[in-house]
Amino acid sequence: RITRIFRVIKHSQGLLVIFQFLFQSFKEILLLASLFTIMTLIASSVMYFLERIPTPDPQTKFVSIHDTAWWAVVTLTGIGYGDMIPSTVIGQVFGAVTLLSGLIFLALPMTIIITKFTKHMDNNEKLLMDSV
Repeated sequence: RITRIFRVIKHSQGLLVIFQFLFQSFKEILLLASLFTIMTLIASSVMYFLERIPTPDPQTKFVSIHDTAWWAVVTLTGIGYGDMIPSTVIGQVFGAVTLLSGLIFLALPMTIIITKFTKHMDNNEKLLMDSV
């Protein structure tokens, strides 16, 4: 079954272009994922200590750094489900800073990747036009 997928990719020009671009941009995508992981670890650790140290509230959902990592991922990407909400003022301020830094962090590399994808598509169109 997996070989069928590769056969479809081989015959589909659009999928071939996308996979070529992904292989060419592997370094940038890996760097983006690495930096996002580091930001998630830092944000979840800081939020855990901001919410647990001042007043250890038994109702809080920030019970471990691992559980707080879910909050960090949701906040950094701007999704904001609202299932984990900081209760301290300093935690709420840090949450706002985390949200803004996550949006900026994701917006800057995405423009670079999109620009590279546009150049890749232009090059492929030129190659297609020359071969016809």
